[in-house]
Amino acid sequence: MGWTWKELAIASLLTAILFVVALFILEVSLAILRPVHVQRDALLGWKLKEDFRRTFPQKTLGGREFAAVFSTNHQGYRVFGTNPQGPVKILVLGDSFTADPFASNEQMWYVKMTERLAERTHRPLSDFYGLAGGAGGWGTYQYLLLSEHFPPPIRPSLFVLQFCSNDFQNNSFELERQGIARAQYMRRPYMDMNGEGPKYAPGIMGGIYRSFVGESHIFNKIDGLIGALQYKSYGGYIKPLPLKVRTAYERDSVVLTKDLLVRLREKYRGVPAVMVNCDGNEKGLNGAWKLLAREAGFIPVSAPSDFMNALTPAQRDTFMNADGSHFSETGNQAFGAIAGDAIAALKLPSLQ
Repeated sequence: MGWTWKELAIASLLTAILFVVALFILEVSLAILRPVHVQRDALLGWKLKEDFRRTFPQKTLGGREFAAVFSTNHQGYRVFGTNPQGPVKILVLGDSFTADPFASNEQMWYVKMTERLAERTHRPLSDFYGLAGGAGGWGTYQYLLLSEHFPPPIRPSLFVLQFCSNDFQNNSFELERQGIARAQYMRRPYMDMNGEGPKYAPGIMGGIYRSFVGESHIFNKIDGLIGALQYKSYGGYIKPLPLKVRTAYERDSVVLTKDLLVRLREKYRGVPAVMVNCDGNEKGLNGAWKLLAREAGFIPVSAPSDFMNALTPAQRDTFMNADGSHFSETGNQAFGAIAGDAIAALKLPSLQ
């Protein structure tokens, strides 16, 4: 005897309910077992969680396992230094190389930079106190919005901006929308070429990514799998574009990035400001970073990224994270020490 339409409908409904319940249980389990260090934010798109602490298992490119103890304060900054009253205060803003848990707080590059600054300036380490803010995937406009709407609770003696080659793409609405990083493009605030903003990706999908659904582990896993397939198909993070179109987008991204850097530098007027780059490869748009830094009023410090870019394959096994792109503990130590030496050589009055 076959099933009636009513029985089929009931069975289908029960199956759908069970499927939804299973997804809910899986989502809750992942949220408990694998909590992430970022949360959505109506203005910034996403930001570091406040008062968050967790140990993340990490591995070097060569396979050595280590634990990264990540923590933030009540304002969502990674804190370095033990004396908030220390006379030398450092503000660091950056993306995943600064804010993501690829190394423990005390092993991050800006901590090693500070230790070397203390040594080179012959000051006790207790004189130095700093905050590191930003988030993985952030662009220059997000640092600007953070500085405008959530100014850091310190008046820095030194402002360090950690730049990266993908910031040009991250700053451009038109260029980034051609890419596969929907988790960033759909959430990120953008400033247009007329200095207006923030503006966000329009449409239903943009709203979904910026809603609680966009925080789902399952949703982001599916999005990542689709992105991986697109990466293989496109041969990179941007889909193939006519040369003339891509050149126009990239040219506009450079103009916009310069404008954003000028605006960000103005927020810390009178404070010595340096810029380091996590990417030492100066091909393409990244070749303009030092010129843009100088024109915006930053002092470009290229020695750390030059060193990392010159690593041999054997050295990369030790200095790089398993993803092949970010620094391991050893890489952070080297990058920070070289940055500290280079900044100390500038003999900035605020550090003496």
